[in-house]
Amino acid sequence: MPQTQFSWMPAYAAIAQGMYGMRNDRSRLLKLFKSIFSGEGGLTFPMDTEAEGLVTIDPFTFFATFNRGVSPEKRNRIVRLALDGLGRQDVATPTDYEGLPVVNNMRSWFFGGKQDRGAHDIDNLWELFCAAMELATNPAGVQQRLQMAHAFDAVRSQICIKWNITIGLFWVLPNIYMPLDAHSRGYLADVLGIKVKGANLPAGEEYLAIMDAIRAATDKPFYELSADAYEWKPEPKTPWGWHPIDQDTWDQLLDDSSIFNPQAQALLRRMMDAGGKATCTQLAQTYGESMSYYQSAGTNMAVKVAKALDCPLWQGKYWPILFYGKNTSKDDAGSFLWMIRPELEEALKSRDLSDVPLYAEPDGEAASQTSAKKPYTDAQFLQDVFVSKSDLTAMKGLLERKKNLILQGAPGTGKTFAAKRLAYAMMGEEDASRVGFVQFHQSYTYEDFVIGYRPNSEGGFDIQPGIFADFCSRAARDSGRSYFFIIDEINRANISKVFGELLMLIEADHRGDSVELSIDRRRLTVPENLFIIGMMNTADRGLALIDYALRRRFAFFDMKPALDTPGFLAMLQDTGNEKLSALVDAVREVNKEIEKDPALGQGFCIGHSYFCAQKGVADEDVHGIARFEIEPLIAEYWFDDQQRVCKLTDKLEGVFNA
Repeated sequence: MPQTQFSWMPAYAAIAQGMYGMRNDRSRLLKLFKSIFSGEGGLTFPMDTEAEGLVTIDPFTFFATFNRGVSPEKRNRIVRLALDGLGRQDVATPTDYEGLPVVNNMRSWFFGGKQDRGAHDIDNLWELFCAAMELATNPAGVQQRLQMAHAFDAVRSQICIKWNITIGLFWVLPNIYMPLDAHSRGYLADVLGIKVKGANLPAGEEYLAIMDAIRAATDKPFYELSADAYEWKPEPKTPWGWHPIDQDTWDQLLDDSSIFNPQAQALLRRMMDAGGKATCTQLAQTYGESMSYYQSAGTNMAVKVAKALDCPLWQGKYWPILFYGKNTSKDDAGSFLWMIRPELEEALKSRDLSDVPLYAEPDGEAASQTSAKKPYTDAQFLQDVFVSKSDLTAMKGLLERKKNLILQGAPGTGKTFAAKRLAYAMMGEEDASRVGFVQFHQSYTYEDFVIGYRPNSEGGFDIQPGIFADFCSRAARDSGRSYFFIIDEINRANISKVFGELLMLIEADHRGDSVELSIDRRRLTVPENLFIIGMMNTADRGLALIDYALRRRFAFFDMKPALDTPGFLAMLQDTGNEKLSALVDAVREVNKEIEKDPALGQGFCIGHSYFCAQKGVADEDVHGIARFEIEPLIAEYWFDDQQRVCKLTDKLEGVFNA
């Protein structure tokens, strides 16, 4: 690969040298950053330096400003402005960026936000940059190597630092440091036989030893290796040494009705509908029939394929002819997961399986996709959920227009209960197979939601799609029907980090567009027929407000306490419990106090879900609702005003002392 392709190298070297010259006055780099991203030239970077209280930024984040998902024209402009700002008008603007890995726009910082980063995080990144530059001038220097390893170790435990730091080092010194992103690690293992052990970033000395091993294995410079790694495509994995059948052969086998019989058709159509992987228990629960029905369908088809092709078997088992497989976690339904082999999956995608019943036939009569499900009307929704008809019309209209809706409200306003029934009302039937659900929490990640590494049965790790990417694939294969993904507690996670590049794709105007995922370069689309419903508790003081990037992409609907709606009042009357009615009257008075309090307001009012009881509910159960659910909430709201807490709890207790 001729070096003339790598026209970016002189510019990158000049920028690195210019920043090294700022090591004793690091605030100059922030001034240069601000001059480039002042907004006047249409160049932007997702960082508010004033709000973050920054006095400098690190060299790796500065390099990331032009090594991320921006157009070539903007990339050239940023590089040119950086060179000019460093007084390097003599260095040409690059004409190509061959072999350069880039980072995700949403993950282009090498340090955390103001609330997350340590006091010395940015300084530590500067120390690593300087140590890397100094080791490059004296590669054999023992002291320089020790300083580099020590600086690397100081940074590797910081927030926002993973394998991206190896990419940053490559940008700075592409002759000295090789990027160790997932694709490059796969290339090194497959082509050079250098395996980077473990899924976590290695320690500093181990990282330098990997660099030494690469130099010993090849004479190619690192920037050429990085370009080769970008072009490299891994061989498909074939666990247990069994060689897969190619797609053309599968096409022929599927034409044979003795092999692809109705039982096999039902198994594979339902597997495809489930995203290409499922346990037999999950298939039975979702589509009907028994677990053994699917086990026997898979085994019988595999036996016939083995006989037709004289296939070798793995440990005498037939199912690996059709599927990959692995044990499931204890939280999954079923104990063993089947995953359709990719060659068979591609052959199935080219076939029209719409005549194969998706759901089992009840009582021996053929069942279509719709008749297998119970109808669900707007009237049923209004009976189940205590909102007005105009509220339902508004929610459905918002979902149709924005495709993304957040139900927000105080505790007990029925947000989670309403979300699933809103999906059913949009579908016109109760079809749980077209509803996905996840609850966000503080530890929820992009790897869980979109794509990431998962342990495999061989003790290693595979790249696997997350729950939302899987659901998108299912919806895309069934474009004629609507799918709904429900996210409970949507503001409990770091939204920008969890969604990543999906922040653009979930927009109504970008449905059907695709982006290339940085982890393995596959493309992902959020289809037109997928709707997202989130829930957000407005009364939780411990949660951050949802960020503006996400807020612009969602419509927000307030779920208010329904204590005075006709449906709730009818339910209250049906219980026949006077204490419950009196407690609701008392809570109405408490809600007036909450609304008047400027520190609380309507978003903290007590919802109706606390009082949704069955006919014949006992007085002691109603008292339990007051003592153990409502009164602790009041104490939390006015933790600094015990006099008011006593007044309001006495009001509630008065219901039961009368």
